[in-house]
Amino acid sequence: AAYVFVRTGTSWTQQAYLKPLNSNSSAYFGLAAAIHGDVVAIGAPLDFTVAEGAGAVSVYRRSGSTWTHEAFLTALNAGALDQFGR
Repeated sequence: AAYVFVRTGTSWTQQAYLKPLNSNSSAYFGLAAAIHGDVVAIGAPLDFTVAEGAGAVSVYRRSGSTWTHEAFLTALNAGALDQFGR
């Protein structure tokens, strides 16, 4: 899982607990993450949706304080152990 925290002044508060919708439990979801504005991309480099260890990325978008799963991405040319999302 991945956790989202927001800062108000000098305090940090957990805003979200994000779990993969499509990824398997041993995919290392959260190993890498990128955030831009209200969008976060979270990697699962060992996901095997396409091939063993091919990897995937889950994209979430924030509206107010709610984060919603928006996309599940895999590489078009994914192969075993590519680790897309790392």
